[in-house]
Order: sequence, then C-alpha cells, then structure tokens
Amino acid sequence: MEAMKNAIAVIASLVGVLTAILTLYAKFLDVKKEVSRERKADDAAKAESARPEPAPGFILASEPVEPAPRNLPPTDDFATIERARLAVRAPAITLIATGLISLFANLFIAGFGYVDRFVTPLTDETRQQHAFMETAGIANAGFAPGMTGSANVSPDSANAVLTIFTLLSLSVASAAAVWAGYGMLRLRSYWLSVAGSFAIMAGAGFCCMAGIPVGVWSLVILFRPEVASSFR
Repeated sequence: MEAMKNAIAVIASLVGVLTAILTLYAKFLDVKKEVSRERKADDAAKAESARPEPAPGFILASEPVEPAPRNLPPTDDFATIERARLAVRAPAITLIATGLISLFANLFIAGFGYVDRFVTPLTDETRQQHAFMETAGIANAGFAPGMTGSANVSPDSANAVLTIFTLLSLSVASAAAVWAGYGMLRLRSYWLSVAGSFAIMAGAGFCCMAGIPVGVWSLVILFRPEVASSFR
C-alpha cells in the first residue's frame, strides 16, 4: 500500500512538472506567433509607404471625392469576436476560480505537512511517532541502529518530502491554470489557454476532482473554430 502511494505521488509530481513545462512552451508559441504577426504588419506598412505617389492632377468640383479606406475588420468579425468572448467567459472564470482554490489548498497542505513533520508535531499521529522514537532511542541507546525504532525516521521523512514536492508541483500547475484563464478572458494566448486547461486537470486533481470537468469544458469551448480564430 505504501509503495502504491509513493508511485502515485511520483506520477503526480511528474504530471505537475510536465504541465508547467507545457504551459511555458505554449506561452513561447503564442509570443512567437505575435512577433511574426507584428513583423508581417511592419513589412506591409513599409511596402505601402514605398509605393510611388500618383502624379498631381486637378479634381473637378463635380467629381465626388472618396474617403480613404480604413483598415477596420468587417462587422461580421466584430460579431464573431463578441460571441467568442461570451463563450469563453464562463469557463475562463471557472478556470481561474478552480485554479486559485487548488493553488491555496495545495500550498496549505504542503505547508502544514512540512511544519508537522519537520518543525513541530501538529497531529496526534505525528506526536505518537515522535514520542515512540524518543522512547525507543533512550531505551535502546546501546543497540545498533537497525534494532531501534530510529530506522522508521528516514522512510517517513522521505515520504513527507515526496508528498510536499508533489503538492508544490501541482501548485505550479494550478498557477498556470490561473494565468491561462486570465488570458482566455481577454482572448489572448490561445495555446497558453489550451495548456492551462490541461494543467487544471492535474493541479486540482490531487485535492479535488473539480479540475477534470473544468478542464474538459474549457477545451471544448477553445476547440470551437470561431473561438480559436478570435484569439489574438
């Protein structure tokens, strides 16, 4: 049973670290996409300014003067963006709320476990273990370490460290989900939003199972073509 708990903790730690790396890589892709878009816009502006101006001529008063065209998106694009903004609002807010709750829960449990194990006992089980170890150490001071209860200190401490590391890695995943939800509300950083939807499944999966339905709901909305095309 103890080996199974350790295996689950190791897997959860790896998932938390991988989701954090995936989130950073997704942000890198979004930044790269934004730089490419700005570069294309600058090239188009330079090409427009390099065009030779037409020769001056006379304009008759009877000839209508057409206004200069504006580079504005069509009305349909505005409507699509507004529909996408309404579609992502609810899952984005839920993503942020779930990420914050799981972040504080993971940090609280990790901090409580650290203090309980390495600073001062806070639970009855830990107090009993400390009392037993002190009694065993005094009663068997002249025996070999393997014959005393002190042999149980290292495995318990290792399990506590592994659990704390797992919670901290899942806290990083929860923070990534909050970051992604904020960008999702503004229709920015599409791949970061997708990565954050996966991150909440891991970040909130250890303390509560709410992260899985929230992440799936967010992904379903993000994979809609009209929503994906509305991100900048």
